[in-house]
Amino acid sequence: MLEQFSQLANPLGAIIGFILTVMVLSYIIGDNVLFRLAVHIFIGAASGYAAVLIIYNVLWYQVLVPILQIFATSNLEGLLPYMVRVAPAILLGLWMMTKLSPRLSRYGTPVLAFLTGVGAATVIAGAVLGTIFPQVGATANLLDKNYAPAEIGSLVGWFINGLVIIVGTITTLIYFQSGTKKNEEGVPAPRPVVLEYLSNIGQGFIIITMGVLFTGVYLAALTALVNRISYLWNIITGFF
Repeated sequence: MLEQFSQLANPLGAIIGFILTVMVLSYIIGDNVLFRLAVHIFIGAASGYAAVLIIYNVLWYQVLVPILQIFATSNLEGLLPYMVRVAPAILLGLWMMTKLSPRLSRYGTPVLAFLTGVGAATVIAGAVLGTIFPQVGATANLLDKNYAPAEIGSLVGWFINGLVIIVGTITTLIYFQSGTKKNEEGVPAPRPVVLEYLSNIGQGFIIITMGVLFTGVYLAALTALVNRISYLWNIITGFF
């Protein structure tokens, strides 16, 4: 019986994938019921998968399994320290459940604010430590002679590449600089002409960067479209 189900799994999966792909591609002719249904199916499947992961990896393995192991080994002395560690998380999780009720929703706002603050702090710390500081260090070391190649041809290319990146970084930062002085009437005074020229250069670097990013997104979308069309073609030729 299991072998028969395993043999049916591949064709059934191919048929379901074919139908969902056609439903998503139907958006080409405009927003329609099939496309919205496919989106709802995707959101439901993703939400269910996330819920299963949370229940399985967090609630089961990090909360219930340790408690069951403590009772199984009759090591009740370790139960109190463990409950002290997990009690705040359990309390905040139960407190967050008040957001499910329209009447009790306002009581869960402090927990949501705490969660948002922790998430924002984590994102900011990650951006500063993982992006800004390494970027500053990498920019500062672009023209370090210790990293320069020995060949003359490569040396010229290395110098030009580092110089362009440094100029782009500095002029882009100048473009976003807004700390101008104000006159007696409170109107911001115009920036010096030199800063204006450097700001225009930085704007050019920003435009080029946005164009490259847009091209990358377009190519990725086009690659996904070609992949899906190839998938549909393989399914059709496979069945006929």
